[in-house]
Amino acid sequence: MKSYINLFNYYRQEFNKVSIYILIKHYFIYTTTIAGVFMIVLIVLQFFLFYRINYLNKENKTLKENYSAKKPLQEKIKILVEKKQEIENFLKEDANFFTYYRLMDQFITNSKSAVLVHFSLDNEQKTTFVIQVDKEDLESLYNSIENDSFLEKFISLRVLDVVPIENDKNQYKFSFEGKFKQINETSI
Repeated sequence: MKSYINLFNYYRQEFNKVSIYILIKHYFIYTTTIAGVFMIVLIVLQFFLFYRINYLNKENKTLKENYSAKKPLQEKIKILVEKKQEIENFLKEDANFFTYYRLMDQFITNSKSAVLVHFSLDNEQKTTFVIQVDKEDLESLYNSIENDSFLEKFISLRVLDVVPIENDKNQYKFSFEGKFKQINETSI
């Protein structure tokens, strides 16, 4: 038999070996290049994060210092808010005593010798008061009490007691009990 040397096949095998080496070489170059670029990106990212963390730590430290410096002020503000709330609660429950006292004081000034001895008022405008008056002024006090402008300030008003003063028989004490209508300070 004849043996033939296939020269084309031989070169093809050698060419395949060389092309595989070239491909491996290219893959190696590409992968090292990609890995190198990736490493550079990671290093840059690491430096960026390092500086960002340092900046945030400094800012955190500054904010903590400011917070600790302002803490006494915040405590004072908290106390002020609590006191404001207490005042608002007090005003809700307040009987507005001065307005009603001033009304009674104006009423008494109409009589020459009348003196307001006792005056109490609760949150529901229920009141008790005692007026001391001379015997000569009893008629003017009675006229003042029966006056419509005085009585319209009350929902109800009654005389509890009329007692002469023990030491001075020319003076009397009138004790009253009643309930005021709701009065604005401006209406007096």
